[in-house]
Amino acid sequence: MDFNEISSDNNDDISLDMSDGSSVFDEQDGVGIELGTRPYQFEPEADSDEELVDEDDIQPSEDERLGNTDWCTCEQCVAMPNAEECVCCQEIPEIRCVTEEDHRHCITQHNGFSPVCLHPSVLRTAYHSYRQQYAELPETNG
Repeated sequence: MDFNEISSDNNDDISLDMSDGSSVFDEQDGVGIELGTRPYQFEPEADSDEELVDEDDIQPSEDERLGNTDWCTCEQCVAMPNAEECVCCQEIPEIRCVTEEDHRHCITQHNGFSPVCLHPSVLRTAYHSYRQQYAELPETNG
């Protein structure tokens, strides 16, 4: 038996569809079925009542921060002249990790804060390093 005999015998059973599978297949009743990949097919779906925002991430508006320290959670913040400066160390995740590891409430209580952030020689070196890397400093309002 040669190949032509086999292929002609099985012609009714074999379909040689060479499509890539990404087209729409039309059923006999006219309803299309989409074939191919479906992105996010196996990703879990969020419940509609699921809380998407962590309560700790909710921050007061700028006006609520001026003239008080109610927004402070470390109990070391002071009232600042503009809302941009009214930031508690506990609102910054990287700093919060350091204070939690060291069992401190505020970054200013950390052993490395004073020698690294307040020593004039260290600040001068950081200033020159910044200038070397970024060339010009942004203009200040003060």
